[in-house]
Amino acid sequence: MAFTVIQHTSQTIFLRLLVSNAKENYFAFQNKGKVSLIYLHYRKNLLQYSVVGFLMKGNGMNLAIQRTKAFYERHAKTYLQGRDPYFLDEEIGHFAYFFLQYQDKKGELLDIGCANALRYPSLKLHLSHTRYVGADIAQAFITMAQERYPCIDFYLSDITDWDILPQKQFAGVWCSSVLQHIPEELFAVALSNLYRLLLPGGVAYISLPTSHVAGNPNDTRHFTIFSPEEQREWLHRAGFKILYTGETQGFQSPDVWKTYIVRRDLH
Repeated sequence: MAFTVIQHTSQTIFLRLLVSNAKENYFAFQNKGKVSLIYLHYRKNLLQYSVVGFLMKGNGMNLAIQRTKAFYERHAKTYLQGRDPYFLDEEIGHFAYFFLQYQDKKGELLDIGCANALRYPSLKLHLSHTRYVGADIAQAFITMAQERYPCIDFYLSDITDWDILPQKQFAGVWCSSVLQHIPEELFAVALSNLYRLLLPGGVAYISLPTSHVAGNPNDTRHFTIFSPEEQREWLHRAGFKILYTGETQGFQSPDVWKTYIVRRDLH
């Protein structure tokens, strides 16, 4: 991703985000050091804009991740329409089997990329004594989750930034449909953080697509695609022991997903 300057004054810079999609409508607007991510769109023949996030420099959020975050902030409600909370129930059953083999049933489970706690009913069905905790990169999802389940802890987090992840370890981590949004240059960081979030002997569920069929031209999310062999190599390199490998179809797409249940070592 790159920028091109459209307008420049002493205090403000209006930048066009250059991405692979020529129909992209996201811009960055800098004012007194603060850089806002803005979505421009027409409504009733009037040009309107929405501030959908903020770009950070230095050690801040990667721009590709920020663009994905902006998509979910803007489309949170429509993204969740029609999504079945029990769509992955069979996979959750596999995960619960291994979780209960290695961990205390009353341990804590972190759902990374929890959205509006979509999988909570199914996870709770299989792991009724486990304490559920949610985390997501989009504030819109966190707000929706808190409204649905006010007694559950939810964290606004980025899997590539350890400092804003929950500062504790969990018996299990559910990480479905998340890591494909991580740029390759940060993939090792994301897996390292995922490993660190697990207690010794902790169990995690990870799903990764082996393909991505482009759909909506306004879908600005980042996708990193690895072959199944590359996926397994990444997991081994991060220190995980693979306990189970499966395969699922995408919920609303023909994409094929490989699923992994992995375990952290005991040290």
